[in-house]
Amino acid sequence: SDRRNSGFFISSAQTYIQIWIFFYEVFNKYFHLRKSFKFKDHITAMGFLTKVAMVAEAMNHHPDVHLVYNTVDVALSTHSAGGVTRLDMELAGKIEAYR
Repeated sequence: SDRRNSGFFISSAQTYIQIWIFFYEVFNKYFHLRKSFKFKDHITAMGFLTKVAMVAEAMNHHPDVHLVYNTVDVALSTHSAGGVTRLDMELAGKIEAYR
């Protein structure tokens, strides 16, 4: 079912509902969390992205990221679960700490 993670999101992800956008990918039919981070310049954005990469590697949970000049877009989901899991929420919290 495409809604299998919606209950988890409502009960466990309320902390991030105003910080991260809960997004349904129609083409791939899965839920993910998405957020854009804007920085003063490219170097600062790259520094943030490096921190995200290091924490993601330590967790063995890697987000989809997109960098354009001073903006880093991050999407979190657990592909094997077909949507958002506790691991995504934990990584979102760690990424917020680096902001």
